[in-house]
Amino acid sequence: ILTADIDLDPNLPGRKVFDRAVIAPHVNEANWWFEGTPFTGVFDGNGYTISHLTIIGESYLGLVGQLGSWYPPIGEVRLLSLVDANIIGSGNHAGGLVGCNYGSITMSYSSGSINGEGFVGGLVGRNYASGSVTMSHSAGSVSGTDESVGGLVGSNGGCYFSPHAGVLNCHSTSSVSGKSCVGGLVGQNFENITMSYSHGLVRGGSYVGGLVGMNGAMDVGYGEVTQCYSSGPVSGTGEYVGGLVGNNGSPTRVTSSFWDIQTSGQPTSAGGTGKTTAQMQTSKTFLDTGWDFLGEMDNGTEDIWWILEGRDYPHLWWEKVVGDDFEDGKAGPLWFVFEVDPDLVQIKEVNGRLEVSASNQAQNVDAMYVSQDWRLDTTKDFAMRVDFHFSKQGGGDGRVTLGIGPSLDPEAMQWAELEAGCFDTGPFYLYEVRDGSWVQEQTSDRSGSDGTLYMSYNPDTDELYFSHTGYGKPNAWRTVTGLLKGRWASEPVYVILSGGSEHIALTGADAWLDNFAVQAGAILE
Repeated sequence: ILTADIDLDPNLPGRKVFDRAVIAPHVNEANWWFEGTPFTGVFDGNGYTISHLTIIGESYLGLVGQLGSWYPPIGEVRLLSLVDANIIGSGNHAGGLVGCNYGSITMSYSSGSINGEGFVGGLVGRNYASGSVTMSHSAGSVSGTDESVGGLVGSNGGCYFSPHAGVLNCHSTSSVSGKSCVGGLVGQNFENITMSYSHGLVRGGSYVGGLVGMNGAMDVGYGEVTQCYSSGPVSGTGEYVGGLVGNNGSPTRVTSSFWDIQTSGQPTSAGGTGKTTAQMQTSKTFLDTGWDFLGEMDNGTEDIWWILEGRDYPHLWWEKVVGDDFEDGKAGPLWFVFEVDPDLVQIKEVNGRLEVSASNQAQNVDAMYVSQDWRLDTTKDFAMRVDFHFSKQGGGDGRVTLGIGPSLDPEAMQWAELEAGCFDTGPFYLYEVRDGSWVQEQTSDRSGSDGTLYMSYNPDTDELYFSHTGYGKPNAWRTVTGLLKGRWASEPVYVILSGGSEHIALTGADAWLDNFAVQAGAILE
């Protein structure tokens, strides 16, 4: 388990340029296949970062040379970020994080420059057998002098088709170049690519695609692409070049997937459906084919995707939402901090979450993250959620809050909020609506220290729903009618994430918020 950030800059004292993988290196370059001891344990990055890894070597390069071994899949890397890596290989299997993966990689990230011959990927060179890559992403540049080069994964599968292997809920913004089988997300795919996307520039010779260069093989049907899209520029000097997929094995296995015909510069693809940029930034394009979006329930309740309608492409539920997932250690540019009395209560970003700390001298004082230069259009529906942790009890009243308000003027006294907190007597949920002298509020008991706060709105009925179980009226714990359109005259609302205290001392381990998400009909700037 990683307990701190590590900087491997070779210019720092005691550091070096590696000539092979740091963990589980390949030890015999005379053989094409891996020779060495694969890593079969669990590497828990714990949300920390390893930066400036530099390797100049031959094969199976990355932080880990080979993760796991043959079926059943063992070996895991999770919650790890590898930043500004520089990997230069003269052989096969080069990835930022892992050269060849038989195990599982979850919620991890890599960026930098990755170079090799074949099986080259921004995160993983080759994802093989029952290997899986989930909720992970890559950025930077990836290049290969041969085949199977991808922004996230060079080659996905290739041993046998396994329904549990492959790439799920991932994305890449890496620029990619290679000779053959070159893709923005995956160079060559023999397994599953599900609910994933790519935005990076893709250049190659033959079998070049915005998402996948080659899906399966000419005579092999293995290779499933489901609910994916790509938007990056695509070009190739040879045959089989497509906006989403360069070439597809038989039978075709690309379903409910799209590419941007304008930004890609490619009017055709071996699979998927081409759309204009405007259509790609419209939720209906994807909803009509079964994509599950935040705030809608017709296609499921898992909330896989969210979108800023008319402004951006779909994003995955675990990603940054409205530009900030609380990982950069500061509020800007889309949030600003408002601390009424910072000597008593503070809110700050720490390790990907908003932590609230407070003195027991605070008397009903809150600290807030408030939307900066953007508001929700209340003439259209919206849905929001944020995960919370609040465990402090005794000595007073504390809370964390999801709220909205049409004005930031404290004299206006207008807001609606849902809280999770604790009184002296125990944990509670509370909703409060205030408009001048008009007030509604109610509490109920809460059992666990972790959960989710939901707030959603139906403009047709002017109903605002507060919940700790899900979106919409069916899940509403409390419904307030006649507020946003009636009392607030459909004014756009600011979004507020906050925490506070009344005679209760808090630390970041007692109270925090994370995984904020918003699905809005329109965001106003």
